[in-house]
Amino acid sequence: MKFNLISRYKNELIKNENFKLTKGSIFILFIFIFFLITIIGSGIQIQERTVKSVSAEFGYRCIDLVKQSDGIEEYLNRDIENDIYGVYYRYKRWNIDEFNRDNKYSNYQRDFGLNKECKKLATLYVGLIKSNEFKDKLILIKTLKKLKSNTTSKIKKAETQYGNMLLEKIAKQSPSKSILQNSSDNVKNNLNLLRDKLSQTYQHLEVAEDITTLKEFQKFINYLEENKKDIYTKYKEKLSQYQLKKLIAIYMFLIPLFLISYFMYRRLKVKGWQITSYLMLHISNVAGLYILFFLMERIYQIIPKVLLSKILIFLTQYNLKVLINLFILIIFSLIFGFIIKKIQNNSKKDSNLEYIKEEKIKESFVKGGCLNCNSKIDLDNKYCSYCGEENYISCKSCKEKIRNGAVYCSCCKQIQ
Repeated sequence: MKFNLISRYKNELIKNENFKLTKGSIFILFIFIFFLITIIGSGIQIQERTVKSVSAEFGYRCIDLVKQSDGIEEYLNRDIENDIYGVYYRYKRWNIDEFNRDNKYSNYQRDFGLNKECKKLATLYVGLIKSNEFKDKLILIKTLKKLKSNTTSKIKKAETQYGNMLLEKIAKQSPSKSILQNSSDNVKNNLNLLRDKLSQTYQHLEVAEDITTLKEFQKFINYLEENKKDIYTKYKEKLSQYQLKKLIAIYMFLIPLFLISYFMYRRLKVKGWQITSYLMLHISNVAGLYILFFLMERIYQIIPKVLLSKILIFLTQYNLKVLINLFILIIFSLIFGFIIKKIQNNSKKDSNLEYIKEEKIKESFVKGGCLNCNSKIDLDNKYCSYCGEENYISCKSCKEKIRNGAVYCSCCKQIQ
């Protein structure tokens, strides 16, 4: 009984007891389904926006920092380097006052979030950026970068000059005829000095770009270490509540849509509004798929990830992550193999059903029974008195009356 219901429901997606959709209608139906997916997806996004996002309270900067188990100094140093140093590059003269005037410090507050501890982190972060120590570092970095650029340019020029002198030596050209003013030894010594100077500049620049020694930076780090566990605990609680509220909001849209559309489908089908009932059925189908998807997503969110994490760590430790790809490949092969088998079985089943149907029609025709219900027919009646099936039709060629189901006309021998 259960499988019959599923089979009947599946068949109603494309065909019906009273009519079958044409290829053009099926194509339009798929376009309609695409728009359904888009429109219902848009409605889901609207429902999601009705729930206050956890990112407003816990900004991405705050969460990224508290998630760092180690190397916080390096992470923050890199973050500030990308955030601040990159912005300073846009100012031709590295005018710090101009940067402080134009830069929106409120953005940092938003990026850290409205949580009490995150707001404090944002305050300490801005304090670091505005500190005189940090400004002095930026000025020093500017000077060192300019020195690096000039030294690099001089090295390239000296290398070119030294190369030309070596070519003159190889050609055994007289020094009196040389267009170069210095000797090759002097140029070589100068080149070595410039390279040493560039190496020292790189070392000084590396020290200058390290902000971990700043007083304001240490204050930031100390506060972060003291509160990161508490921040992360509150964040996980809020995130769990947010995910549940979001699911409820989505289901408040999807479940009524599914029930109403399916109810309308059943009602319209009874009334004979076949096309409209088709559309209602597909609305309920799309809504049902969305319901199933978000249910599976919620199950994944609440199941413990400890075992999965341990498996991934083990595979990574022994360089066996390729087994994950093989496992996924095997799973997909099994899934698609099962789908192909079901399609083949259904196709074979349909072929067998068609054959059985044809044999029953042939048997009814030979015995002189109704082609539809197999009951005895009255040869004087055009229609079956039991089911209403037409007993006689007109020949396509000579228009003479012949039995319904006849392959050839008994009068003109034309195939029907």
